[in-house]
Amino acid sequence: MDDSNSRWDDRDREASTSETSTSREFAPAVREHAFAGKTLKRIQREAIEFALKQTGGNKSAAARKLEIPIATFKRMVKRYEEEDEESA
Repeated sequence: MDDSNSRWDDRDREASTSETSTSREFAPAVREHAFAGKTLKRIQREAIEFALKQTGGNKSAAARKLEIPIATFKRMVKRYEEEDEESA
């Protein structure tokens, strides 16, 4: 049997043990953060809205500020606009 596999198993066990204790310590800090209780989708939408405000609605500049490709940015904006129309 390859000894390298058992080393990875040991590392996985150690990581899962440390993640558990770290998660408990991390939770209070997350609750105090501005993103606490928000979905990733909501955080992304707020970041896009903020970037658009900062750039006066310039989508290219907003995408650069967020360091994401313009095509991805436009796709996300379109999706959010469609969601807004559906909920209206």
